[in-house]
Amino acid sequence: MALSKNSVFRVLFNLHIYGGLFSSLYLCIVALSALNFQHHFISEEPKDTVAFSKQIQFDAALANDSLARFVAHELKIVGHIPPWEMRSDSSGAFRYKIERPARSFVVKLNRNSNEVFVKEIHYRAGRILRAMHTGSIAGLDDPILKAWSWFAQISTILAFLVVCISIYFWFRKSVKKRYQTTIVIVSCIISTFFILYVWLVG
Repeated sequence: MALSKNSVFRVLFNLHIYGGLFSSLYLCIVALSALNFQHHFISEEPKDTVAFSKQIQFDAALANDSLARFVAHELKIVGHIPPWEMRSDSSGAFRYKIERPARSFVVKLNRNSNEVFVKEIHYRAGRILRAMHTGSIAGLDDPILKAWSWFAQISTILAFLVVCISIYFWFRKSVKKRYQTTIVIVSCIISTFFILYVWLVG
């Protein structure tokens, strides 16, 4: 059974209202973090550091990436392990990082010893906002961060739909004069030009 125009309008209106409410928190965080990228009014610098060590039995013959993952698992630290942060030398010394949204772990060990040294760096709120904005928390085996990642993706989709519906409502109900249509078209052309410029030129 085909939906009437009123039914379609009601569905779009409800999606516009409740989709906007659902995604409002995420949009506020994205807006705040985007402003912070430019003006740095919320610090991303480290606020304190904690150092500790632990005895861990590991296979000294493991490759760097395998050893890094094994030690992180033994330390019970969940985070990204950037391969470009790994350093090793012929003496057996090995250093790498484990990154989380609000903290970093600098791990140092020697393949000839079982003692692992860890420096835990805690960051200020700006670092957390950046992680929530850029989605760097995605892929971490942490149920809370996975939930935020899903929430962010759903909010982004809903925000896009809300914008599209808003434009549709605006055209349908508000555009009465030619200059109003011209403003929208010129805005779209300018936005498209800059997107294509960045995409093609870099």
